[in-house]
Amino acid sequence: MLVWAFSIFRCGSVLAQTTPVYGAGDYRTTSGGTIGQVTGTAQLEQFTTNSTWVPASYPLPANSTLYVQHAVQMEGTLEVDKVFVTVQQTATIHPSAYLTTNTLLSIESGATLLMQGDVHSKGTLKLGASAKLTIKSATYQAQSTIWAGTEQLDPTSEIRIEDALSNAVLFAPSLMTIQANGYLLGKLSIALSKTSSQWQLINSAASLAYSTTNFSLPSTSSLLLSPGNSQVNFGQHLTLSGGTYFGQNQSNGTSTLVVGQDLQMANSTVLQLNQTASATAVTLLEVKENLLVDNTSSIVNSATVSTSTSGIKLTGTDWQTISVAGQLNHVSLTVKTGSKARLANNLALNQNNSVYAGTVTVENGAALDFGVDGTGNGYVILGQGYFRLDQGGTLHITSAQGINATGTSGNVQVTDTRRTFNQVATFIYSGQVPQQTGNVFTSTASGKIVIIDNPTSVTLTSGINISNNTALAPDGGRLEIRQGKLLGTANADVTGTGKLVMRGGLYQIQMLNVSVPQLSGTHDITIGTIELAGNGTQTLKGGTYPTLIVSGNNTLGANAKTISSTTTITQNVVIMPNAILDASNKSLKGDGGLVMTGGTLRLGKSTGTLPELTGVNNPYNLTGGTIEYYGTVNGQTQSIRGTYGASKKITYYNLQLNAAQANTRDGESNLTSNANFDVSGTLSVNAPTVFQVVSTRTIAGTGNFTVQPGATILYGSPQGIKTSGTGSLDGNIRVSGNRTFSSGANYGFIGTSDMVSGNGLPATVANLLVAKTGNGVTLSNSVAVTGTFTLKSGFFKTDTKELSIASTSPSALAIVDTALYIQGNLRRAIGNTGVYQFPVGSANGKRTLDLTSNDLTGNGFQSILVSFNPLTNHQDSDMLLEENDVYYTSMQTEGTWLVEPNAVPATGTYTAVASLRGCTNLTDNQFALLVRPKNSVTGRDWSTGGGVLEGANKEGRTVMGGYAKRSFMTQFGQLGIGNATTGLLPVTWLYVTGKRQQEKNVIEWATATEINNDRFEVEYSFDGRTFKPAGIVKGAGNSNTVQNYKFVHALPTNQLTYYRIKQIDMDGAFELSKTVTIHASIIPLSIQLSLYPNPAQDELHLSGLALGATTQVQIFNATGQKVYSNSPVAEDTFAKVSVKHLPSGTYYLQVSQNRVTHRLRFIKQ
Repeated sequence: MLVWAFSIFRCGSVLAQTTPVYGAGDYRTTSGGTIGQVTGTAQLEQFTTNSTWVPASYPLPANSTLYVQHAVQMEGTLEVDKVFVTVQQTATIHPSAYLTTNTLLSIESGATLLMQGDVHSKGTLKLGASAKLTIKSATYQAQSTIWAGTEQLDPTSEIRIEDALSNAVLFAPSLMTIQANGYLLGKLSIALSKTSSQWQLINSAASLAYSTTNFSLPSTSSLLLSPGNSQVNFGQHLTLSGGTYFGQNQSNGTSTLVVGQDLQMANSTVLQLNQTASATAVTLLEVKENLLVDNTSSIVNSATVSTSTSGIKLTGTDWQTISVAGQLNHVSLTVKTGSKARLANNLALNQNNSVYAGTVTVENGAALDFGVDGTGNGYVILGQGYFRLDQGGTLHITSAQGINATGTSGNVQVTDTRRTFNQVATFIYSGQVPQQTGNVFTSTASGKIVIIDNPTSVTLTSGINISNNTALAPDGGRLEIRQGKLLGTANADVTGTGKLVMRGGLYQIQMLNVSVPQLSGTHDITIGTIELAGNGTQTLKGGTYPTLIVSGNNTLGANAKTISSTTTITQNVVIMPNAILDASNKSLKGDGGLVMTGGTLRLGKSTGTLPELTGVNNPYNLTGGTIEYYGTVNGQTQSIRGTYGASKKITYYNLQLNAAQANTRDGESNLTSNANFDVSGTLSVNAPTVFQVVSTRTIAGTGNFTVQPGATILYGSPQGIKTSGTGSLDGNIRVSGNRTFSSGANYGFIGTSDMVSGNGLPATVANLLVAKTGNGVTLSNSVAVTGTFTLKSGFFKTDTKELSIASTSPSALAIVDTALYIQGNLRRAIGNTGVYQFPVGSANGKRTLDLTSNDLTGNGFQSILVSFNPLTNHQDSDMLLEENDVYYTSMQTEGTWLVEPNAVPATGTYTAVASLRGCTNLTDNQFALLVRPKNSVTGRDWSTGGGVLEGANKEGRTVMGGYAKRSFMTQFGQLGIGNATTGLLPVTWLYVTGKRQQEKNVIEWATATEINNDRFEVEYSFDGRTFKPAGIVKGAGNSNTVQNYKFVHALPTNQLTYYRIKQIDMDGAFELSKTVTIHASIIPLSIQLSLYPNPAQDELHLSGLALGATTQVQIFNATGQKVYSNSPVAEDTFAKVSVKHLPSGTYYLQVSQNRVTHRLRFIKQ
């Protein structure tokens, strides 16, 4: 036996047929033609025992096997054992023929048997894949002998009926074989052409056709699809074309038609569920896929009785399309539990009013999508029928007008009273155009589910009240937003105890004076945006939100958007123009970013870095708007965020720095920054805010920086604050826009870096603070303080500039630590009373001077400048100032205080109290404050300044007291501390002279008295500043007589040379003589000039004076005032000067002649 495999390709299909296994005696055709029992035109051949084919002739034995391999027509009566209509061949049974097969009638794959006559299949009727049995017999009915045997029908094979006995039943399941798939047939086609005829499809319940079923009738004919009380199943598509079809024709009972896939009706087809008008007969048409009815066809039922229990049931497991363009009269359509259907066009229920109109029902667990047309408009259910949404049902609402309980708009437009919407259902807004919700929702709360799935927007027509009732969902009712926008109005929002779920989209809320979202259930928001869009006050409930948009109109100080408690934003906060978000003292945090095109963000939390949004998930994008910091009081600090995400610098637009009370605690402020940031708009520090910018922080960008009157800025950059410059050495403020540092603001210096104030510090400020925790600050420009200057820590230098305290209040200068002082120039406004501290000093330390005003006023007097300066090149020998039998012979070299008024007051005096810090070798009652003119460099100008001392051991007279005091002074200038000698001077100098003689310099001097005088050291200098020792001359020790001394200095030069004599006591104390000069071209004054008696009463005698025409004598008192000037009167050996008129005291007699001046000190008794 040979087995061959071959394929036949026809119309794109591939059919595989195994080569038959022939037996000896089998027949086959070798040509087309007719075949009969005894004769035929088709040529035959027979298979031999030798496995060869030989020509054969008729008749065909009744027990033979015939292989039809050509197109043949069977005629007459033909009986054989087996007939095989082979692949792709067609065998026709002539209308008058009768074929009997005793064992097998096999229509192989792709073959066709056209039955116009009769066929008696006693054995098996077999149809292969895609095989077709076409019945076109006018006598065919269900009892036809074609079904006498058994059937083996491939699911893809087709039974096609093109003609049958009128009014006959076409199939009798009892006579047919149920195939392995549970159905009687594979594909079934009925295309009857007789007019005005009626047929019945089947006479009992059955699963009729596994594959596609197609029925076609003339318009005047009909087909009854089901007998009473039975169910007929169609496995796949059922297509009805033309004619009329009845579901059943009974007065009671239930008949069900089940369509496994689409039910399609076209070409003026009418499907009437019950041919009999009976309220007790139920006809159910169950469709598992699409319901497709063209506009010429209709599905109807009785209009005279209630048929509400009959109707179409959509029971599919996937989306089913409802496309009923024709009429649906008195027929209900139900989307059953677990099914979901979608309209593909408008659905008209009962065009004419009827009490028995049909109902569209969406059952519990079912869903109806109203669908949209090509332009996005939602389809409508309309007409005189009913619409019912059961509890648990779902509507996909697509109309622009939503869904309404009344009115002629929206997806449901049947008669108002015929609409029923259970509120415990799911409402999904899934249109493609902007929608309104419609008036479907009642005001009573229910556990409904409202879902927004429109990519554009859905606007609330009225409020929706959702409860946490669990009838529909285990976690209660909810509002769920998947995409698009849900737009509330000022009068409509979603309220209740239900929950808010967001998986995308935007929820815009406009209702005012409420906390939103108003749903009080536990929110579940993973993606999406909440928008506060009301024109007034709205409060966002604390919680976690992906994105928050703040829009609408707010008025600063009147209303704002707020948050009720800690709020976390994971994606973005967006603030639109004209909107205000006031976080108050609540926390607005999260890894989201911040976007502002306008509007205001107000931050009142009193601690931490603000905004708290980290910008990890989205950036800061601030192209407009204002961020305002406010609300802090003393002891509270807000920190301005400088970076977002991975340390990316923030560029702010406008920043308003406000506070409720200035934070003046040590090292603190109302505001600081945690990193550098930029400004593109304006940063304004407003009263009474204290803003701190530490040494390492900068504020840059293209914007402006303003410090308003009453505000405070504390800064610490080594370069201070500057009026311009954007480089790395341009201080804390580096904006390229305008910088405004108000003279009415307060300024302070902080940090550990050595710094300058910068030229941005105004010439006048309200208050000035030095609070350096390391190093100090040097003024770049002079500054006047109208309020208080506070030195809390660190050093403060004015350099050549000036610190001016403009207030006359003594407390306008606050030195927190007594060790602190001002190194430089301090000017203070002085009132007519009060004690004014001048804590000045030098690099060597603090040297405080206090001044008390005793009615200082007039002549434009306003202030006094004080500084402490070193005393250099001072000639103690030039001074001889006596006060109360105390002689001031030297000055403390530590330095002097410059005391300079802006104008000499017309009246009043002042009391000076000077610190003794830095002074050495002081003795109680042997020191005092002295004064000399501002520009004086000579010791002879020191005076008491018109002031008086306290008594011995009183204020300002003891070393232990730590200060020197002089009261009622009138003279200003340099104040220094003079050292005094009591009683007679150690040495009373008569003269010191010098001359050039024989290439040598001769220095001569004489003393009137000496006390404990050990020696004289002669010193010389070529510049008058640096002196070197020239030699030593032994002193007289103690003497009351004139002692003459001489020292010759061998110096081979005619260079101008300075000489002075250092007188040294037995105990090492010393004083310096005046300095004389020697030059070869100068004729010296008498080398024997002497003055006596000393002390004097009426007149002085000058010996050794050769009077000349240019000789002049002048006498000065201890204050430097000239009291006598004249030419001396010549006697025999001396010149005489009258001093009788002079008051008692110390005086200086000055003799000038030939460009040489001598100055001798004397005492007038």
